[in-house]
Amino acid sequence: MRKYPKLGNTKYRTLDKWFSVFIRLRDSDANGQTICITCQKVTQFDRVDAGHFMTRNNISTRFNEKNVHGQCRNCNSFKGGESIAHGIRIVERYGQSELDLLVFKSKSMMKLMPFEVKEMSKEYRIKARALFAEKSDWFKEMYKNIVR
Repeated sequence: MRKYPKLGNTKYRTLDKWFSVFIRLRDSDANGQTICITCQKVTQFDRVDAGHFMTRNNISTRFNEKNVHGQCRNCNSFKGGESIAHGIRIVERYGQSELDLLVFKSKSMMKLMPFEVKEMSKEYRIKARALFAEKSDWFKEMYKNIVR
């Protein structure tokens, strides 16, 4: 019987995991409360996605920390990412020039080599673990498996 390959790109799976954990930890307080970048609703860490302003299809901005923010699942999944509200918040945080730069970068072609993906995975694993160490004891006990 013929086996079919799994759907989806596995090349970035580990990097996506650690980058997402890093973003969600970066954007949450000591107890794991995160303010959604788009609707401003306070949401618990495990109910937040790493929402991208410029879509994940653009490798040149996929792992850009200024392009990705904690976003509630309602906005990220059911409302298509709320890119207009996300863009407004990026301008508020970083300025119009950063938004323009993200849009410009998203139109450029980029390919990450396997060694770059591996190094970036290590870098974001280290960053995520450092942020995890700063969280409250309650948070650490509740989410102890997130940084393994």
